[in-house]
Amino acid sequence: MHIRITHLPIVAALAGITMAIQAGTSHTPSNGSRTPRVYLVYGSEGRFDDLVEQHFPGLTSSPQYPLIRSTSVLAIDDDAPRIKAMTIKWTILNQDGTSTTRFSVLFPDPQGRSVVPGTLDVAVPGGAALVSPVVHEQEIPAGSAAARVAHLDAVYSQPDVVSPLLTARSVEAKIDGIVFGNGVFVGKDEFGLLAKYTCERNGAIDEALSLLSALGDSQGTYALLTRDFVRSKQPQDPTAADLPCAEARGREAARLLYLFEHRGETTFDAVVSQISAQRRANLQIGLPGFHGSATTVHQ
Repeated sequence: MHIRITHLPIVAALAGITMAIQAGTSHTPSNGSRTPRVYLVYGSEGRFDDLVEQHFPGLTSSPQYPLIRSTSVLAIDDDAPRIKAMTIKWTILNQDGTSTTRFSVLFPDPQGRSVVPGTLDVAVPGGAALVSPVVHEQEIPAGSAAARVAHLDAVYSQPDVVSPLLTARSVEAKIDGIVFGNGVFVGKDEFGLLAKYTCERNGAIDEALSLLSALGDSQGTYALLTRDFVRSKQPQDPTAADLPCAEARGREAARLLYLFEHRGETTFDAVVSQISAQRRANLQIGLPGFHGSATTVHQ
């Protein structure tokens, strides 16, 4: 299997920063200085192995690495603003001529951390994420490189997971949307990342705000938390416009309920106060004609 790349160079002026979002080659402005960008690197590029070893030490020695390399891309934040969320669209052309679309959603979940969604990074300037249609790994937060390698190995050891990729006629990867840490969103956004990011962040803040009046009242706080958590689990009208944000608020209620039960009321009160004071998502839409960068994997 080899990889061919289709270049779709895009230059965007975002919040005073000229940014090229493309795959492969660098965009160099006329003054000779290098432009910050986000781009994809594919497995058949000579630099792919070195970049993987730089950002994911030990992965190139994995027995599953040949499969990982042939079906993955590296998303590189080349001195662009911090990436808070990103989606990559995969279009898989099957042997029978039908096509399958998948989305990789890179949006770190708080997972019990006392932070609001959108606080954690997907990638920092100079950082990377390894992405395939079946799994992705982020370079941050800092942790065990061995654990990351073990996770990728475990996924790629399942034949039923990777076989559709290996038998496909082609697999195309395209950046679908990016939320930057400077409050700018770019992308065609077929997935709906803009709405998801806004709902997850604002839903969490709304949940914390609803609890402020009950702080210091253990029974009142617990009643509000359980009410919102139970409400989020009840059948909802799938056509309701506010359903995604209601579900996001329910996820925050679950995180805060766990915090209340396991970390104590003092810690809980401090976290609720901290989250309620966070800025709501109000993203600036940049570059309406953005098409991302496309990488095609051919068998």
